[in-house]
Amino acid sequence: MVRQLLKKTVSKPVYDAITGSAKNLLAEYKIAAKHRKGVRSASHYASQKDLKLNLGCGKETKQGWVNIDLRLDDKAEPDLTLDLRRPLPFADQSCQIIYSEHLLEHVPYPDSAVQLVKECLRVLKPGGMFSCGVPDLEWATKCFCETDGGEFAKWYWTVWDEGDVPNLFKEPAEALNSLFRQNGEHQFLYDFPTMKKFLEHCGLENVHRREFDEKLDSEHRKLESMYVEATKPE
Repeated sequence: MVRQLLKKTVSKPVYDAITGSAKNLLAEYKIAAKHRKGVRSASHYASQKDLKLNLGCGKETKQGWVNIDLRLDDKAEPDLTLDLRRPLPFADQSCQIIYSEHLLEHVPYPDSAVQLVKECLRVLKPGGMFSCGVPDLEWATKCFCETDGGEFAKWYWTVWDEGDVPNLFKEPAEALNSLFRQNGEHQFLYDFPTMKKFLEHCGLENVHRREFDEKLDSEHRKLESMYVEATKPE
């Protein structure tokens, strides 16, 4: 009844803004509930040292790691459901390595991203490793420009089902925009110079690109990804 009343009394842009805000509020309420549950479950690791954290694991869980994600469904079975915009529920210097694959591009840049990496720095042991894989901005734009978008679009529409992302014509420009935006989920895409300065700003050192690691990284993300490692100062 409320929706019907709103539709009759306000313009469509105002209606969309109101309903969008309501959806966002409900989503944040559900996220908060999942996070509280995850924090309670994290007490299991309170006395453990040398933890290995897999942040934003999705369905790519790793044995022997603490797998963390907000999703909990048939595609994701994390050990902990945590909102990574909030402080990590782990003790200072309790982790030996923190890994994420295609997570940082989903974190609002720079404020929330800085907060997350500084939390990683806090829980890492001196000399501990921070390792991540993200979409490679340099590769994507170079591939797009050098082939007039053709090869990039061919790759993109092979990886993504046509119905998964908004497009009218399946054109290269739609593919590139979708990589940047991903239905509003992507917040920032990194090239290496920016990533290096960003991680150093957060307090990490020895920032460098690394090769794809078949024991750590997902094969289906190899082509599009930039892999970076850094360490916490001793």
